[in-house]
Amino acid sequence: MMGSRYQLTLATESDDAALRQILAQTPMAGGISLSFRRDPAYFKATCVEGRFYQCIVAKDRQTGLPVACGSRSIRTRYVNGVPAPIGYLAGLRILPAHRKGVLLAQVYRYRQSNIVSVNAKYLQKQVQPVSSILR
Repeated sequence: MMGSRYQLTLATESDDAALRQILAQTPMAGGISLSFRRDPAYFKATCVEGRFYQCIVAKDRQTGLPVACGSRSIRTRYVNGVPAPIGYLAGLRILPAHRKGVLLAQVYRYRQSNIVSVNAKYLQKQVQPVSSILR
């Protein structure tokens, strides 16, 4: 997105260490602090996400450093007793210093639009429309 402080792209193996650092720096606070990790290799752990997986990374244009990540995957789940491919948006993590502003909206918009268009042929073959599953 031009004009934005952040550049959103699909993550690659070269982003592995930065993605793991983002996970380490964004625990879920509460009565018990919980941190989800993917050590020693971020992308090696994606096999549990489903047969199709993509990670989006947001890099700060001012520093060049990754400041947020999130994922999109397709998993087989049962809907009305029938196995069906279901899309998931998950794992959104934003470093605390970047949580104010429009980054959250940019990440969700990117995950919903660009990811689908990049893989439209795959999705058309693999995913039934929700309306046909819920009949």
